[in-house]
Amino acid sequence: MISAPSSISLYEQDYVEWLDVTLGQLQNRDVKHLDWTNLMEEVEALGSEQRHKVESYQRTGSKTPSFRTALNEPSTRVASLG
Repeated sequence: MISAPSSISLYEQDYVEWLDVTLGQLQNRDVKHLDWTNLMEEVEALGSEQRHKVESYQRTGSKTPSFRTALNEPSTRVASLG
């Protein structure tokens, strides 16, 4: 019996592989083959996470770092894939 082709995307199947492939496509400026839907979701989630971090600094009265400083803290950076 022949099964129907899987409609599961690489993003859903292997997130780390999706990151590697997407990074390569971005580095090669291969915009034609980017997974735009999931890439936009990831960028939106990352931005939201960083905004919450800055807002948390402000609520706690901690010395509020600039948005760029918050982005560059080791705990918030994504490890290099290459």
